[in-house]
Amino acid sequence: MTDGRAVARIEDAEGGFAIEIPEVAASGAPVELERDERDGARRLHAQTPDGSEVYVEVLAGASAVDHAVAFADQQRFLRERATVESLTDPAQSLLGGRPASTFDFVGELGGQHRSRRFAFVDAGGRTYRIVHDPSSPANEAILMTLRLPGDP
Repeated sequence: MTDGRAVARIEDAEGGFAIEIPEVAASGAPVELERDERDGARRLHAQTPDGSEVYVEVLAGASAVDHAVAFADQQRFLRERATVESLTDPAQSLLGGRPASTFDFVGELGGQHRSRRFAFVDAGGRTYRIVHDPSSPANEAILMTLRLPGDP
């Protein structure tokens, strides 16, 4: 995944997930990590300064939620706080071989043009919201290291 670059292996026992994040992106840009807890949910946020080369967020919800409700809440948030160019309808897909409900966003968010894929995955009695920039191969490689409850 990292061509010999240092990797941080993050294991969040309370959130029930593990993931590997490079400390430095292929361009040489540092990857910033932020971990916190919000409303009973555990969150890991990793990004390069450009918010694209590496942009991965994993939110381990406190419980399982209806994906339709999660979609509605997230899309309402985006419509209220972003300039939306496109917002796809929810679809069923796979994320690292796991069934996922996803939608894509393109538009201005936080003053920058962004492309984001939102995926909702159920595992271990909770729903995980996983957000990444789908245009970056680095993000896809990072997501291949994500381990959730029930994974081999």
